[in-house]
Amino acid sequence: MNMYRGIGRWSALVLISCAGLAVAGSRADYAQQWSLELAADGDSVYQVTLTPEVYETAYRRDLGDVEVFNAQGQSLPAMLTKPVVGSVAVPSTSGTLPWFDLPASPAAGNGEDITLLVERNHDGRVQSINTRVIASTDGAAKPGGWLVDASAFRQPIQALVLDWTSDARPFEQYLRIDGSDDLRNWHELERGALLLDLTRNGEHLRQDRIELDSNYHYLRLRPQDGNGSLRLTRVTAESKPSSAPAASDVLWRELHGQWVQEQGQTYIQFHMQGRFPIELADLAFADNNANEWTLYSRDGDEAAWRHAARPWMVYGVRSDGNAERSAAQPLLDMRRDHQWRLSALTPMSGDQLPVLRLGYHPEAILFLTQGEAPYSLATGSAKAQRAASTLPQTVTALRQKNGDDWKPQEARLGEPEVLSAQAALQPPSSPRDWKTWLLWGLLIAAALVVTGFAISLLRKPGEASG
Repeated sequence: MNMYRGIGRWSALVLISCAGLAVAGSRADYAQQWSLELAADGDSVYQVTLTPEVYETAYRRDLGDVEVFNAQGQSLPAMLTKPVVGSVAVPSTSGTLPWFDLPASPAAGNGEDITLLVERNHDGRVQSINTRVIASTDGAAKPGGWLVDASAFRQPIQALVLDWTSDARPFEQYLRIDGSDDLRNWHELERGALLLDLTRNGEHLRQDRIELDSNYHYLRLRPQDGNGSLRLTRVTAESKPSSAPAASDVLWRELHGQWVQEQGQTYIQFHMQGRFPIELADLAFADNNANEWTLYSRDGDEAAWRHAARPWMVYGVRSDGNAERSAAQPLLDMRRDHQWRLSALTPMSGDQLPVLRLGYHPEAILFLTQGEAPYSLATGSAKAQRAASTLPQTVTALRQKNGDDWKPQEARLGEPEVLSAQAALQPPSSPRDWKTWLLWGLLIAAALVVTGFAISLLRKPGEASG
């Protein structure tokens, strides 16, 4: 029994060794590399957008052979993702804010003349407000005002828009605006915000919008020159226009094909080098055209053809200098296949070959800097594969801490350098053959030993009876 356990452990050790040879790699296992130029010093997480040259060199369907190394040749934690490319403007939003009247009070020299007794709920919103007035020594009248609760307005405030009753007399009023997060410590935001409502000869002039720059939860508005005569009916906040990540533009690969015959059917077949993440298909013709097309793809000669997109009508018409053409067709799913083919509903002649245009959004490699620079990105290997890492969890934690606007710093591809070239793209069948045969030999030997042991046990009772 100990012998069988030993054989089992030996076989497992060989399996583990073979698996290690399948994934462990160094820079020399790759076809090509590019130096990486980092946009900023001191950051830890970077992203590099993949270029067509990287895709053309990649070997594996999952882009597992795209890897980042440091100066010592050590592989860095990395992950494949969609890049954050620039930003697009997000229009400002608006929302009505709760507000409360503040009574007129005597002025204090330091301006802190109102003690606020505020009841708030669990999320910080004001439910009720009471005030206690502290008299000053000079007895001068201090104007009243309003307390605005902006705690539920999540965006930075760009402006306040005030509305008041229509029966207000013509007026010109300047406001002081302070901000606070705790209703105790106040910070001046605006000293002379102008409000006015004037009428003359049937013409009306109204200023009800106050430009502001505030992230505070609470705002205090107080007239500067006398008690406020306004009776507010609404306070509206406008947010600052913000930015959001913009989707990367679609890039296109143009493929030229040739006619093929298969089982009595005529197709146009195309070959694409590399592992581009194709999502869209389009056709380009040199002349007017209209036909229905079906697109297929596969990874190699031994694979079966699969529908890549639903049949779609493709047309292109030119008239009086204007051109009208059909839109690109989305694929059923993202494909990285090497071989593509088209079939037309209506047979075509040999001089009407279309150009197949395949569209994709570039991806990015996120990586964590470790060790010494310079860093490099290597790609193209049939033997090595990028190891799994905990970088996705790290990125998630960084976004939770810094907000959804957080994004990694940019790294750019520098000069290319040839490593093992085409030799790295050859499947490593020969070096592994002896390992495979050794493994099979061990398994067969173990099976023979077990069989012999069983036969010997069956023979012993017969021998004893003789």
